[in-house]
Amino acid sequence: MNRLTTKLVSKALIISFVLVLLGFMTTPGYSDLILSDKNSTVQIDPSSQAGTHVWTVEGTNYLAKQWFWYRIGSTGPEQSIETLGLVAADTYDLTHDGKMDTAVITYGDLDAGLEVDLTYSLRGGKTGTGVSDMGEQIRFANNGANTLVLHFFQYANFKLSDGNDTVKFVNSSQVTQSSPGVGLSETVVTGFPQYHEAATVTTTLDKLNDQSATTLDNTYGPITGDVSWAFQWDITLGPDASFIISKDKALNVPEPSVLVLLGIGISCMAIGIRRRQMP
Repeated sequence: MNRLTTKLVSKALIISFVLVLLGFMTTPGYSDLILSDKNSTVQIDPSSQAGTHVWTVEGTNYLAKQWFWYRIGSTGPEQSIETLGLVAADTYDLTHDGKMDTAVITYGDLDAGLEVDLTYSLRGGKTGTGVSDMGEQIRFANNGANTLVLHFFQYANFKLSDGNDTVKFVNSSQVTQSSPGVGLSETVVTGFPQYHEAATVTTTLDKLNDQSATTLDNTYGPITGDVSWAFQWDITLGPDASFIISKDKALNVPEPSVLVLLGIGISCMAIGIRRRQMP
């Protein structure tokens, strides 16, 4: 048993022991992981490019896909992260309210010596507030004997409206996406990216899934329509080294009463315009 295998097995045993000791529930197998907190639900498929594909707030889903790709070395195609090999996927009730609000997913490549841990922490708001927050931490560890030159990508496609969203990067580590009455932001807190890209929905995804090495083009936007955005980190990991990315997403949606008032206001404006146009 090599060093990476020993570490991964030890980690799985430790996680299982802690879960039993603390009485946490886990999601059996590697089916979709479901997180829930107050007004929000998140759904993650750790075994395919579907990735994180549901984020509902006040009963409406605003997410089509968020997932991760990687490349080791400067040449060759990117691979989606589940191709590293799924080692463990568990959910936790850290707020002790009977709902799973945190997920930890571990991937490992025995040949390259690379281990990646994804941690999601969902914090919903009270029903009717229209707010939700999700923290994400990504930890990379080189458990092999050779230095790894790693290129890591996050792709995100949110659906805040029916194909009429606007995305723009505030700076190289913060992005916003908005539609009338709905706003989303993501901020990289630590582990700042080297590249980013705002684009229409399939442009970046096609790059990540072709057979060529990708470098994002640092497009800031704003871009309006059916949009997506991505970050890229270039990371060099020596033997036994690690690197952590910490990010936070905030989603704000309008309360139903606000939508009703907005609809009434638009109707009144339309009536007023028609009246002024009448002879």
